[in-house]
Amino acid sequence: MTLTFCSSFIKNDCRTISLRSVQPSEMSMDVWDKKCWKTFYSEHFPAPTNPLPSIQEPVLSYGEVNKLFAEELQDELTETLKRDIRRWRRGPTSFKGDASNRLKSLLETLENVKLGKQLLTHADHLSNLEMVTRGREMQGLPLHFAFTDINEIVAKIKATGVHDCKHPEVEFALAVRVFAYPNNVMSVGVYFSALTPRN
Repeated sequence: MTLTFCSSFIKNDCRTISLRSVQPSEMSMDVWDKKCWKTFYSEHFPAPTNPLPSIQEPVLSYGEVNKLFAEELQDELTETLKRDIRRWRRGPTSFKGDASNRLKSLLETLENVKLGKQLLTHADHLSNLEMVTRGREMQGLPLHFAFTDINEIVAKIKATGVHDCKHPEVEFALAVRVFAYPNNVMSVGVYFSALTPRN
């Protein structure tokens, strides 16, 4: 059974189908269709005579964007990931600085695309990656996180398996960007890839 709250009334899902077997996309969300919904309140459970007070603040205030924290987090994440990647590989691990810098600027483009401020076609993305690879094979991907914990991000980077590349001439490109938003919301982009010579 599911509850849906609307501004002027409360309705209760009264369908007999087990919700475990139904995908949300298959459910009718039309609250005006009386065949699927019934009124929450009844003669046995009448609506309150006084409207319930709102618990939401009358004016929402958001904290300032904390750019200093974003910069510190970006540096800490970069160093933590490099250290852990070296530890996972248990051997010499080289990071290609120029490729990492190009991927870092690509992360900013991807953030702007996500915000609807910029367009990026598949061809443009491949063109940007060609400047990064410079004739080398690239295995890797960009990842996006809403920041909650450094260890969670590290675990997800490890789970990609990019660090497992066994090629003797492998070099890695690692770019981390942290974008600050109000109320200490941090959007984290990580582009991690292995670069190897083409055969």
